[in-house]
Amino acid sequence: PMSPSAWCFAGIRPANQPGRRIAGAARLLTRCIDTGLLPTLLPPIAGGTFQEMRRAFTGSGNDGTLIGKGRAVEIVVNVVLPFFHAWASTERDEALATCCLNLAQAAPRLEENELTREMATLLDLPTRNILLGALRQQGLMHLYRRLLQMGQKEVPSADGSGLLK
Repeated sequence: PMSPSAWCFAGIRPANQPGRRIAGAARLLTRCIDTGLLPTLLPPIAGGTFQEMRRAFTGSGNDGTLIGKGRAVEIVVNVVLPFFHAWASTERDEALATCCLNLAQAAPRLEENELTREMATLLDLPTRNILLGALRQQGLMHLYRRLLQMGQKEVPSADGSGLLK
């Protein structure tokens, strides 16, 4: 267990406090107690829409929303779909892998962050057009980590004509 003195609450919005996040995760996990995680989550992935997936990961408690729509999208895009895609690949379930990819492609844009804004600026990309979906944003974050954090000082230009500094 983590000592309460180790928790950092400074600068965290009340809705993002650790206690609320833990309560939200517990709320989601209680849905899986009787049937298990995979059987509970598989139907919305295999036959659902992205909106159904988002609803499956939105959670409310007696004191209001614990996991809102935006955080639910983050969970689905960053955790659930990659997990189920990897599991489908391991199980050689091409239909499920395709469902995961289709749902990821249908995912709305995530909250902007420093990485996506910086990469869009460096690549001189119009943020209105390039950041329409979560996959494009994740692509920008991947480029950032791959090129800039690894020490490369230049990134390829969007038109392929050279490198930007």
